[in-house]
Amino acid sequence: MAFATNNDILKYVPTIFDHGVEDFTDELAMAEDDVKRYIETEWFNKHYTQGYDNLGRRSGLTFDATLLTESQWTRATVYYALYAFILPQLATWRPDGDAFVVQIEHYRNRYAEEIQAVLAKGVEYDFDDDGTVDQSEKVISRRDRLYR
Repeated sequence: MAFATNNDILKYVPTIFDHGVEDFTDELAMAEDDVKRYIETEWFNKHYTQGYDNLGRRSGLTFDATLLTESQWTRATVYYALYAFILPQLATWRPDGDAFVVQIEHYRNRYAEEIQAVLAKGVEYDFDDDGTVDQSEKVISRRDRLYR
């Protein structure tokens, strides 16, 4: 399954397919890859990687994106796809103004807010791979303290 589909985009921008493009599956897949990379580097590695050995190999758990709860990342994936891949295709980039360029900034901000909100609420990650995420598998990423 994917984090987001074309129908998910329609929930946020009902007129997105009125501009001559009929499918954004590729853009959603690229956005999903970028969101997964962010989750791995900014959440998983900070909580579950214990550093590197003398040969530069990571020690600790290995990230597996299939253990994430996909629905938790739908909104972030849609926002990312809109600002990074979809709206730049539709923009005319005229210096006198372009509604799509304004929307790019809006969805970039919404993505940043959404990803931080999900991390603050708690990432659902099925550590034991049993098909369900119980309360002990919801990991909150605290951002209110400086760690050194």
